[in-house]
Amino acid sequence: MTPASATLTNSSAGAAVNATKATECTTSNQPLGKIYSKHQGRPQRIVFIQESVAQEPLGVQWISRAAKNAGHLPKFVVTPDANWIKRVKEYEPDVVGFMCTTGVHKHVMEMCKALKNQYNFLSVFGGHHPTFVPEMQHESYVDVLVKGEGEQAFQDLLNNLRDGRPLSNIYNLNVKEDGHIFHNDIRPLFANLDINGYPDRESLYEASPFYRDMERKNFQASRGCPYKCSFCFHHAWKDKVYTASMTDYLRTRTPEHMVSEIEWVRDTFGVKEVHFVDDIFNLRTQWVEEFCELYAQRVKLPYSVILQSNLLTEKVAKLLKTSGCVSARVAFEAANDRLRNEVLRKGTMRHHLTNSARYIREAGIRLTSLNILAIPGGTFEDDLDTLKLNIEAKVDHPLVSIMQAYPETDINEMTREMGLLDQAAEFNPRFNRNSILKLKHARWSENLHHLFPIVVRFPWLYRFAPALSKIPTALVTRIYLVMYMLFTEWLICELNYEWRKMLGLQKNRVVEFVQRVTAKTWIKVQQATVGKYSKKLALRVQASDFTADAH
Repeated sequence: MTPASATLTNSSAGAAVNATKATECTTSNQPLGKIYSKHQGRPQRIVFIQESVAQEPLGVQWISRAAKNAGHLPKFVVTPDANWIKRVKEYEPDVVGFMCTTGVHKHVMEMCKALKNQYNFLSVFGGHHPTFVPEMQHESYVDVLVKGEGEQAFQDLLNNLRDGRPLSNIYNLNVKEDGHIFHNDIRPLFANLDINGYPDRESLYEASPFYRDMERKNFQASRGCPYKCSFCFHHAWKDKVYTASMTDYLRTRTPEHMVSEIEWVRDTFGVKEVHFVDDIFNLRTQWVEEFCELYAQRVKLPYSVILQSNLLTEKVAKLLKTSGCVSARVAFEAANDRLRNEVLRKGTMRHHLTNSARYIREAGIRLTSLNILAIPGGTFEDDLDTLKLNIEAKVDHPLVSIMQAYPETDINEMTREMGLLDQAAEFNPRFNRNSILKLKHARWSENLHHLFPIVVRFPWLYRFAPALSKIPTALVTRIYLVMYMLFTEWLICELNYEWRKMLGLQKNRVVEFVQRVTAKTWIKVQQATVGKYSKKLALRVQASDFTADAH
């Protein structure tokens, strides 16, 4: 079985009229279609610049699949790579694509700038940051922004380049040309996710043995989320970008299509563990039931999911376990009901969290929690209460982040109104390092964050957590951070042991821990070396920016 394909065009926008608006821009006076299409009349060549991150990037793989479906020729270049500019130039692309998230956007833009200094191409930026911060297009090296979901818009862009048609009136695109930026309307969300085919793993894996050889691979069964969490992009995506109804926004691939993709990846690339990145895997109980039946019959691999606590039932938890689920994440976020529901707008009660934790543990599934510290309007004592809730719920693998009020989210507006966030705030790509909010207890919460998973697993340490968190020296914070990073590596080894045990595979957890720590240390050395070399190529970014570890 091979990936399904389809061509998505502007016709999906129906009878809607594209109201193109233009604003002045002094950074470009080039007729883009004529300048950048080196292969007019032929399939367009595209290079996607992708940084190595902990999990394979499905978003850009969907975009690459859309390009292939339309007959074009995508290729990946994965960094860190001292020869990345040379690799791009050798392929002679018409278009170079950059996926851009807040926190790493400056690094990505610097890469584009460095490449523009040596090679002529059409630069295209997509992702959450370009959608919510379109002002970035005023930089001279940023040609096109893709707003919202990009598969259809990217196909139209490539087809118009190939056919010599204008680029300035394509839905979902902001296009810089002839001294203006042309702002186009957003096309409706397409309802049928199956029509996208499968993410383009072939092109990414060809460029990166690291991703190809990963035993754990990501999959996505749905798009959209019905909840309006103030810190999440979904409410801004749904209401500010698309003004979509909930019915249009929540879309799910059919169980058959999802299982078929997993079978294809298993048989082609040898995946041993499946991880679903869906925001809520148990959104529709009937879908879960159909999927579990097919998965148990045809796939028979361990998998992990993210579950919504107030939607989880004991029956569904047992069904997940019997079909192969070894790990489930539940968003606790905060123990305090006011913070969780009035500030974060989770819409869950404490008994939902404790009940779902019990269902998961009793089903024999490893319980992972998601938590946030340093929440605006909260106190250090509230963060301690969140720690205590994790202990009471007997969480196996606590994941904890520090609040980041990303642009266009409601929490961003809230923190600015409260005077807790500067207008020019810089977002750290690592959301588990420090707080950018002006909170009196910020340093205490940062220290508690680093101690959090250790204390959850060793509850007798809880009595010491407040005093340990309040030690003021920066050296202590660094020591805690090293402890945190090492312990999370151990937790990952525990999870790996669970899914290997299901497959009848043996690997000593201590040996794997040593191997993981050694490998990551070597990667850091390589990144530092590449970083220094890249400065000679005018990249001018810190080596530590090359990757953002999920932990």
